[in-house]
Amino acid sequence: SRKAVARPNVHEHVLAIGAHCLAVAGEVDEAHSLAQVLRQRRPGYTLEDFFAAFRYSPQDCAMFRRGADLIGLR
Repeated sequence: SRKAVARPNVHEHVLAIGAHCLAVAGEVDEAHSLAQVLRQRRPGYTLEDFFAAFRYSPQDCAMFRRGADLIGLR
């Protein structure tokens, strides 16, 4: 996640993946920072925007929802 989000002009969905994964991994402060960058780039971005772009298993969706809850990115 850290390498992917460090790329110049990283896509918003990659920022979301990074933020959610870091949150679930316990790196909540870093995840909050990424969520803030995402909100600045695309105000109103939600977890539903993320799920509209990608198809995940129910278990993976639950993991991303846990991460979103931790950082307020619903």
